[in-house]
Amino acid sequence: MAKLKGTDNGFRGKLGINTVYELNGQVIMREIGVREKPFTSAELANQQAITLISSLLKPAREFIELGFASEASKHPTKNYHNMAYSYNYKTAISGTYPDRCIDFERVLFSKGIMPLAENTSALRTDTGILFEWDTALHHPEFKDTDQVMLLAYFPERKVCVVQTTGIRRKQGVAELILPDANRPIVLHTYISFISAQHKITSDSVYTGKFVWLSKL
Repeated sequence: MAKLKGTDNGFRGKLGINTVYELNGQVIMREIGVREKPFTSAELANQQAITLISSLLKPAREFIELGFASEASKHPTKNYHNMAYSYNYKTAISGTYPDRCIDFERVLFSKGIMPLAENTSALRTDTGILFEWDTALHHPEFKDTDQVMLLAYFPERKVCVVQTTGIRRKQGVAELILPDANRPIVLHTYISFISAQHKITSDSVYTGKFVWLSKL
């Protein structure tokens, strides 16, 4: 892999045995190798992990863009997706190849230095998921203007329902409205807190697994 300096003509894509692409503001040229020997078990396990994490993060892009922005700001050559990918690759996969899967209780959709709120919880309602959190705890990092971000993840459908704006920490309760479902479907829920200026973020908190079936 090489960084192009002074020779960038704007081209991006495959060029002979090389591919040219842009990564974090730098133009990279990488040779496309042709592999002849079979992949090892470790390589196959790594490929499976890459697929699992990529599939996990894709529907949550809106959430992780805010949730990992503060972590990405510490690394000039990385972005929010790099940070979310790196953390979850290391912690969110359980099992042994080829029987590996996502451990949703260990997934983080946001990460930061803001202390966690206490007594976070969620429960199912007729229209969605009701989240609650403790507003009595006082901490120098906590402000009434802090925003709350909510996420419901549907593994089977590979979709998320998120709310990243409009909820304040001081409310202590908020409902995430879910779309209709005509059969039971599993979902996992998360809550996170972020400053009004989006400079400071908390780790996301796993608030439980539910089976969703709306009234049609």
